Amino acid sequence: KSFLKATGKELILKEKQLNIS
Repeated sequence: KSFLKATGKELILKEKQLNIS
């Protein structure tokens, strides 16, 4: 049920990592 939320958080974390690097 929280699969979409989990993937959304992972995508946000990935975007933040890309922005930092």
